[in-house]
Amino acid sequence: YALAEEQKRIYPLTTPMELDYVDAVKIKVLKDKMDKKGVTEQQIFERYKVNAFEEMTVQQFVNAMNGLDKTPDKEKPQVDIF
Repeated sequence: YALAEEQKRIYPLTTPMELDYVDAVKIKVLKDKMDKKGVTEQQIFERYKVNAFEEMTVQQFVNAMNGLDKTPDKEKPQVDIF
């Protein structure tokens, strides 16, 4: 919380979405979408320059979800019925 207050002092023109961090619900939504798309945690961490989901801002979460929406679903394994 102190970090967010310090950021507000230094960057007063930023929006709340750029300062607020994701909560457990958003993390679960993101992980579920990643699994559907076949995207790894490491890929997300590298793209958004974080070491854990808890370090992601709400804006990064929105960007990640928008990116995942554009990503094709991973292929489902073929199951032979015979």
